[in-house]
Amino acid sequence: MGEDKPFWEVEDEEEEPDDLLEQIRTSFSLIALAALLLAAAGAATVGGLVAAGVGGEPLQRPDGTAFTFQTNTSGDVAELTIRYGGEEVPNPDRLYVVDEDGNRVAWQALGAQANSTVIRVSGTHSAVTCLRQGATYRLVFDGRATSGTLAAHEIGTGISAASVTACQDVKSETETPEF
Repeated sequence: MGEDKPFWEVEDEEEEPDDLLEQIRTSFSLIALAALLLAAAGAATVGGLVAAGVGGEPLQRPDGTAFTFQTNTSGDVAELTIRYGGEEVPNPDRLYVVDEDGNRVAWQALGAQANSTVIRVSGTHSAVTCLRQGATYRLVFDGRATSGTLAAHEIGTGISAASVTACQDVKSETETPEF
């Protein structure tokens, strides 16, 4: 008889697979697990990129020179008209009018139509301040990759104190008190 060894020293005698088919059959589970992990990692990567917005089409930034500004002081309240020279404003949902106090209002909120090429800013029914002499109003593009001022306009002479007061009166009547 053979020599008795403690159980922890007993060697497992496994038979080596003889042919290639047996070797593939024994390692198939490891290959399948590796393929499954690679597929899961790839799906997670693609999902993360889509969620982050990476890889989408870049937003078209409107040309700042295509915008013109005109101040209209003929009514009770002065009004700044901003026109876009093209057929359609690119990405109007990313375009804002910003006053020098930092108040901003979306281009689409000021346009009469969904994709209007003309907007009117008076300060009466929006977050921007009432037009006053020397004030600067900027047109800002807020994109994913690039943001910045496209054009700016300083209000020159011709706005009376009565016009500013009338604008402030209308604005105070239409504002909702904050709680």
